[in-house]
Amino acid sequence: MPQRSDLHDGFRRTGPGLPVVPIERTSRDEPGERVVMSRTIVGCALAVIAAGSPARADQEVVELRYSAPPDCPSRAAFEAEILERTPSVRLSEPARRVFAVTIETTADGFRGTLVVNRASDKELAAPRCEDLTTALALVTALAIDPTATVAPRAHAPAPEPARPRAWSLELDVDAMVEAGAGPGALLAGAIEARASWRDGYALELAAIAGRDSIARDGAEARFTWLAARPAACRSSPLAAVAVYLCGHVEIGAVRAHGEMIVNQRDLTRLWLAAGLHATARVALGSRSFGLLQLGASLPLVRDRYLFAPDVALHDTPSVTGWLVVGVGMRFP
Repeated sequence: MPQRSDLHDGFRRTGPGLPVVPIERTSRDEPGERVVMSRTIVGCALAVIAAGSPARADQEVVELRYSAPPDCPSRAAFEAEILERTPSVRLSEPARRVFAVTIETTADGFRGTLVVNRASDKELAAPRCEDLTTALALVTALAIDPTATVAPRAHAPAPEPARPRAWSLELDVDAMVEAGAGPGALLAGAIEARASWRDGYALELAAIAGRDSIARDGAEARFTWLAARPAACRSSPLAAVAVYLCGHVEIGAVRAHGEMIVNQRDLTRLWLAAGLHATARVALGSRSFGLLQLGASLPLVRDRYLFAPDVALHDTPSVTGWLVVGVGMRFP
């Protein structure tokens, strides 16, 4: 508990305190390598069609996660192979279905996996990464749209299809319950903006305002908390839920106002804290989402509030915490 020191009559405070589908392979020196790979692609396509993904008349928004060694085709090339086989998909995020493609180097070539919402997966292998990505792009396109073509669709020369932006801007409105800034459960509202990059990093800025009150011996004290919370985050995808782990700081003020007391006065104190929080985000539509957030902070400035002569109202704890629920929208 922080030490205390007197100010004036009224308030008293102290200072800081996816089953496996094996792929037959020939060695790099055997002339049948390309024939085997073609049979493999058709076999994979038939397997996916048999699984029976639902057909969609309109474009479906899906999220694609792609990880491959540097000497493999790029993400843009992989996306192009999918889009050349079906017009019924738009690659963006957040989305209800998440397709994660991972390619790794092996002793005899490359191995790739496709995971769809952690519920189903495919595992393919090939001596050349270009052949493997072609097979995975076909499997992915058929998993999204069973009417997708095995070979890329022929089309007249046209501008490249629009690619998802490297970053997106999100805005959410939240209801919050916080413990620590005031003497009880402080109810607050928050507006939060978030810039997210496709590599999984994000920056956040929240503006928070809340109020709490307490009564002692016929008198009442009201606490108003105003704070800004900048944060740096890293996403950790989990099936259809995007989880952000963040480090933050809180900068603001706590204003205490006493009523029905002698020598009534207001007191404003600096609020400065640092901590961690986690946000779980679920897509509600192509652009809208819901979120749940839990966090904790360590106040760097701790105060004691009293009615004179010695009626304790509130001591800032060493750890504060909060719970947030909200809804938001992604732009564009």
